[in-house]
Amino acid sequence: MNSYGVILISYVGLIKLALAGILCYGIYLAIKSEKNLIKDALFVYKDNNFNVFGKKYALMIFLAFGFPIFFIGSFLYLFWEKLPEGFRFSLTFAITFFVLFIFGLLFVKYKIRVCKNGIYVGFRFITWKGFEGYKIENNKIILIGKKGVTYPVHLKYSKELEDIIKNYLKKI
Repeated sequence: MNSYGVILISYVGLIKLALAGILCYGIYLAIKSEKNLIKDALFVYKDNNFNVFGKKYALMIFLAFGFPIFFIGSFLYLFWEKLPEGFRFSLTFAITFFVLFIFGLLFVKYKIRVCKNGIYVGFRFITWKGFEGYKIENNKIILIGKKGVTYPVHLKYSKELEDIIKNYLKKI
């Protein structure tokens, strides 16, 4: 290997190191700002995504992931005996893991934090500007999202939570 190759490899290594450092610093800043958000929470309770985002959320996940798995699975069922044993095991394991992952998304309980700047649900932060208003239906406070910006968020009703939301959103 000549000296140009060594220099090129060294520069590529340094660039990769610099990019990794920038990425780590960005993650550090994100975690730091998230801790500040969580510290300023006005109201905290636990609920699962299925209750928070409603039936449309579950239907969206089913349509995005359930139908393709169903069609691929039914297609592979026709040729199941012709597939190699290792591939069948891997495919069965992957589908089982994926289905459990989807159930986890729907039914695992996440902390919901209502803050001064917005609402922190699971791993998403939605500012108050993303909502048009709120309404109360079936013992739930429904935060109505702006079209194309956010989706409606369903929160368990409590008087304290309603008083907090009333300061930031108008009742529709």
